[in-house]
Amino acid sequence: MKVLASIATAVIFSNAICVAADAAEILTKPEIEAEIVGHEFRGRSGDGNILWIDVSDSGTFYGSYRNVKISGKYRITEDGQWCRRIGSAPEQCLNVYRREGGYDFRFQDGSLSSSMERQ
Repeated sequence: MKVLASIATAVIFSNAICVAADAAEILTKPEIEAEIVGHEFRGRSGDGNILWIDVSDSGTFYGSYRNVKISGKYRITEDGQWCRRIGSAPEQCLNVYRREGGYDFRFQDGSLSSSMERQ
């Protein structure tokens, strides 16, 4: 009986993981170009602070983080990563995930950089 309960628990848990993975879909380069470039976004950074950015068609963006103006440059890699540089800081490459109601920008280790909605 305990074996059956363990198997049932494992099946339920693995199904929950599959549902969660399907809920956030990673974007490809053409999807990023269509859904991110040329739009304004508002949301929160991974540390919970208010963030907004306006992404231009020319490879630059500007916005506000913690009520401080920010600006930078971005590029989109062939394998679909959003790589950004703010000021003189090193470039950071993020994966962009589509989720219900918006987008999540995540670092390579999966940690959240920001969660935003298109305006």
